[in-house]
Amino acid sequence: MSSRKGYHLKQSPFFRLRSKTNLAKLLYLSPCKLKELSKEAHSFYLERTIYNSEKRKYRQVEIPKHVMKTVHSRIRDLMNKIEVPSYIFSPRKGGSTIQNALFHQGSACLFKIDIKNYFPSIAQQATYNFFYFEMECSKDVAATLAEIITVSEHLPTGSPLSPVMSYHINSGMWENIYRRVLESGCKLSVWIDDICISGAMIPESLIWDIKKTIHNHKFKYHKEEMYNSKEPKNVTGIIVTPKKIMPRNGQYKKLHELRKQLIKAEGVSVQSVLDSKMQGLKNYISEVEESNLFDS
Repeated sequence: MSSRKGYHLKQSPFFRLRSKTNLAKLLYLSPCKLKELSKEAHSFYLERTIYNSEKRKYRQVEIPKHVMKTVHSRIRDLMNKIEVPSYIFSPRKGGSTIQNALFHQGSACLFKIDIKNYFPSIAQQATYNFFYFEMECSKDVAATLAEIITVSEHLPTGSPLSPVMSYHINSGMWENIYRRVLESGCKLSVWIDDICISGAMIPESLIWDIKKTIHNHKFKYHKEEMYNSKEPKNVTGIIVTPKKIMPRNGQYKKLHELRKQLIKAEGVSVQSVLDSKMQGLKNYISEVEESNLFDS
């Protein structure tokens, strides 16, 4: 399986890291600060409940703050340098939802399935196991890394580090799924916890084997969707048809709503925020639409 550019896991500075003093240096911390972060990790997080208006549900997020956020960003940057298979579209540097959607264009059938509560389901013990068994760190280094990377004994939902850590911790599961998809003559793409499989046909046995693999790795799945050859397909928020990809109708509706809010908005700060959101959405829509020109 070809991989995205990067170096092998064994070339990572974390590989066979046996000293907490060297770990502190790698993370640009003093040994005292490293100890504080590992022992008082919970106090370095902001816990919030966020409402997603599009999905109409609340979710709990844990956001690292102050020096913890800096440390998570440092570890993320180092972990992002490790090569990942080409079926991983996120987390990887330069990956985009547009590339993910274009990858499945031309396939007659597409099946989607998500892992439920992915980050909260990845335990501190699994993080420790990755650094101890895969990275071959000493027990104290692996334990310290697991303590500063997790909160309430799981990966935090609001950390910039969690996407790349979730892949490496569960790389064995993703590889098992990839091999099974390849055997069936289909294509696989993974966007963090969002699994897309496409092909001329998708065997029921393949879907069942993927579900069993997810279950065997202590996860639950949800949001199953099967698209046939005549249906437009929603791939990571982008509609895929045989001839082109396009933003979902909801994106145009959201842009229309932002325009109306901007007209009624009072105050420079409120107008600035709304204008920034509107410009960002306009740029995204244009990028999706223009990608068809480059792909043709």
